Amino acid sequence: MPKYINSPETAIYDKGRLLFGVAEQQERLDARWTPVLVEGPADVLAVWLSYSRSGRPGAVALAPGGTMLTDHQAGMLQELPGASEGIIAAFDADPAGREAADRAWQLLRQPRAPGPLLVAEFGAGADPADLLQAPNGRAQLRTALQRRARPMLDAVVEHRFARLIERHPRLLEDIDGRCAAVRALVPLLYEATGPDEAVRIARRIVALTGTGVDTVAIAALTHLECVLHGPKNARLLTSGRQAAGMKRRKGPAGE
Repeated sequence: MPKYINSPETAIYDKGRLLFGVAEQQERLDARWTPVLVEGPADVLAVWLSYSRSGRPGAVALAPGGTMLTDHQAGMLQELPGASEGIIAAFDADPAGREAADRAWQLLRQPRAPGPLLVAEFGAGADPADLLQAPNGRAQLRTALQRRARPMLDAVVEHRFARLIERHPRLLEDIDGRCAAVRALVPLLYEATGPDEAVRIARRIVALTGTGVDTVAIAALTHLECVLHGPKNARLLTSGRQAAGMKRRKGPAGE
């Protein structure tokens, strides 16, 4: 049996335009609690229970209601009072959860995220509702959401890298494969919210692929030139840059 059974849409129930938990938690939302995007209603209730006795502002969970996050739902999240303090995605640690986090990143960052976009990841096969059942589960869930959440773009980079390795297990065994991995990851550099995040993502790509900073820099410039001038002109510009670099290293008369 599936974990959740998805109910059908009706003339008055349009899933793509609703978030479970908005009407039920309006008081917490008005108090600027941090919105948390979760998979289903059980997770919404788990987060609510985790803060019901804390007596302090915290996180308020909302769920798409059995559908992938839509543009309209993303807009609803961005307009919440607490979104300026950040939005946290908290999904299962499985392929579907990773895809949901990646989709959340793409939708919530457009046209511009109101605050930091974060992700709270759980153990394999677990989610907020599962964690709540563990000993001291309420405190563990609060900690996962508020103290262990990390930048969502970092997770997106790692998810894309993991999918590459799943499809090509021997990708990093030679330099051509490592460069191919860099080229697949480097477009995410341009999704960074600022220079500091871009530098952090570049360092993460270096660590994941086992390449040098210069390899990532060249791949980033090539990608930008492809966007600006098209793939053919980008290859010519890159070849010219590499040749000029080799000439400078050799010096006059092939020294």
